[in-house]
Amino acid sequence: MIELDADGNDDTDHYFGTGCAAKAAGWTQKKITDDVKRVNGAKAAAEEKRLFTLWKLENFQTEDTQEVMKMTGLRYTELMREFRAELRRCLP
Repeated sequence: MIELDADGNDDTDHYFGTGCAAKAAGWTQKKITDDVKRVNGAKAAAEEKRLFTLWKLENFQTEDTQEVMKMTGLRYTELMREFRAELRRCLP
């Protein structure tokens, strides 16, 4: 059985490989691949931003990056290096 929406359409997600997705959408496989990479990159960047904010709150009780830089005496690139090193130590 397949769950249907109010209009009687299949109400499940459909997963395609890039070749089939391109054919189904009428696009090129390169466009599908490029779009997937772009979306995945945006998701990763958003997750890093979220974790950076949580890290600042936990360690410095503020979300303000400039304030954290003043507290630590670190430049932005150094602060990000510290954050990413701690993130690598904490994540499985």
